[in-house]
Amino acid sequence: MSKAELFRALGDAGGGMCSTAPGRTGPEPDPAAERGHRAAPAGERLHVTPHGADNDWLAECRWRTGQLIDAATTAGAEVFVVDAGRYDEALGIFDRQEAAEQAVPGHVVDPFLPINRARCYMALDRDVEAAAQLELFEQDVQPDSTSWLSLAHRRSELFLKRTSPYYNPAGAVELTEHGLTVAKGLRIAHPPLMLCSIEALAATKDYAGALARAKEALASFPADVKFQVAARAMQFAADGNVPGAIEALRKPNDKDLNRVAAQLEG
Repeated sequence: MSKAELFRALGDAGGGMCSTAPGRTGPEPDPAAERGHRAAPAGERLHVTPHGADNDWLAECRWRTGQLIDAATTAGAEVFVVDAGRYDEALGIFDRQEAAEQAVPGHVVDPFLPINRARCYMALDRDVEAAAQLELFEQDVQPDSTSWLSLAHRRSELFLKRTSPYYNPAGAVELTEHGLTVAKGLRIAHPPLMLCSIEALAATKDYAGALARAKEALASFPADVKFQVAARAMQFAADGNVPGAIEALRKPNDKDLNRVAAQLEG
């Protein structure tokens, strides 16, 4: 596939979802990624610029494929660049990206492709394939590293997926606890892992633990509405008012909070 063909395919798949400034072929830098808040970790976004002018098009490819399945925070509002109904297209683009990178002599294929594929497979309820991709990603990361935090986050999501054969809330509690300890040691704020931790603790009926984690997250991110709602809801649950907690979580109609509510309902 030529560079022009690859760009055309990526542009078609993007469907105009990636904002582009005049004179720029790729999307604008994501403010949330720059702030390091509520966006996926940098590696998962595939925002890695290869060295050398001849490889600039690979950076463009990574921008577009990364943003196809990612979420960004702009002015306090979540903007989803693609919904789960287009994850099949994203998988196809990842395949073309991998082939394109393999065609560059001496270039190492992006090691984060497996974890991005895993995210797609989970959205498509292809959980066995998602687990296999997470195992593949695990082979290339150092334990307790920044990259490992991405693995901990996504594997926790798989453990918390109620329709998955891998549903294991207790395992998710253990994994998120360890992940957050690693994140603190690395001085990295990881709000998505905190949300997973709250969900995992709620799923195991440890409402006091979920409340403590929500308060901890809120102390770090006081303006985050998700953590505000989670803290209020977990207070209800800790006080024995689980229906009130579910109602509070459902009211914003937020996908992350809805997952926590589903754990309480189960």
